[in-house]
Amino acid sequence: MGVTLSDGSRHEVDLALIAVGIEPNLDLPKTLGLPIDGGGVRVDEGLRAAENVYVGGDIALHKHPVIIFGTTAGYDHSSFGPTHQTVDDWGMLRTIPNIEIHCPTSLVYAEHLMEDLLNRPVPAYLRVPKDTPL
Repeated sequence: MGVTLSDGSRHEVDLALIAVGIEPNLDLPKTLGLPIDGGGVRVDEGLRAAENVYVGGDIALHKHPVIIFGTTAGYDHSSFGPTHQTVDDWGMLRTIPNIEIHCPTSLVYAEHLMEDLLNRPVPAYLRVPKDTPL
């Protein structure tokens, strides 16, 4: 069996695993005994799930910490900021495995939270008050 890449090169493989859609089908990785965590396959820093098995794309759950920033949240945006914007953020970002979502309503809280997030091994979303110097 082989796969042809977009550059035209062809590679022989024993197995090709393709994750398509918004919810990965974990039946094959489970059958292969790969480490499943939440909605994907747990991998190391090199995207290795097991000896000679590498997993990439949306199905790969890694521990690379990523912090995503958003702005104009909280009471300084409007009286609806702490409610509807936080719910919108949560609804969109909760699909990212292991993500922590934070929407502080003060600059002081945001600063303390940022210091803490930099030391965590999971992805995080931080919506900071507008005009916050990053």
